[in-house]
Amino acid sequence: MTRTERIVVLLCLTLAAIFAWEALLELADGLSTPVATQGWAPDGDRQTYIDAASRWLAGGGFYLDRQLHGPYEIAFHDILYPPPALLLFVPFTVLPGALWYAIPLGIIVGVVAYHRPRPIAWPIIAAAIWWPPVLIHLVSGNPVIWAAAGLALGTIWPGASVLAVFKPSLFPFGLLGARHRSWWMALAALVVLSALFLPMWPDYLRVVMDSRNPRGIIYSWEEVPLMLVPVVASALRMRRATAIARTSSRRVADPSDSD
Repeated sequence: MTRTERIVVLLCLTLAAIFAWEALLELADGLSTPVATQGWAPDGDRQTYIDAASRWLAGGGFYLDRQLHGPYEIAFHDILYPPPALLLFVPFTVLPGALWYAIPLGIIVGVVAYHRPRPIAWPIIAAAIWWPPVLIHLVSGNPVIWAAAGLALGTIWPGASVLAVFKPSLFPFGLLGARHRSWWMALAALVVLSALFLPMWPDYLRVVMDSRNPRGIIYSWEEVPLMLVPVVASALRMRRATAIARTSSRRVADPSDSD
């Protein structure tokens, strides 16, 4: 097992332990169902954000009124995305709902196929997809599928990984391409687009600062496995193994490498 493989496997095992611990804590607190499964419905998340975009287009607020008057407990239908997310939500007020799923999932599948992950990667990818909260997010159309698609593209074109910050609570994934110039150019473009929504940012900051969730900082950890799918596929890709093998073969064949 290579160093990269060991790091990825260790990371996945660590996250699995964290998720298992979270589930045990929920059971210890006497929750009849996991927090992640409460209040969800098929296509429910997609519809929530499309409704919010329609409300905004009609002259109403993007965020719910209950979110703008002091501390509140996060509930289903609350809007927690930054204003630029409207650039995604608004077009889908007229586009077919099927495209909401087909585009990001198609990107993720296509990128994984492009990387041709090694056999050791497939059990990790399968476990990530079959993690119950991930399945719920997929079925409900949670916007995290778009963040994962942006990250997937970023494993091929580094600048695209900036799109992962579409889900602010998962922003560390958006930093994966930061050592490339294209990433900084994409970030600059994102800042310019964000400025278009400048009047809405105070409301967003108020919504975030006043929100309350019993899980605190691990609120979005249940979405991490989906984000790991393209990362694992890229880190354990067959293409890298082939390139290393070819390099090793050339070194063996080159007599100048020997004394």
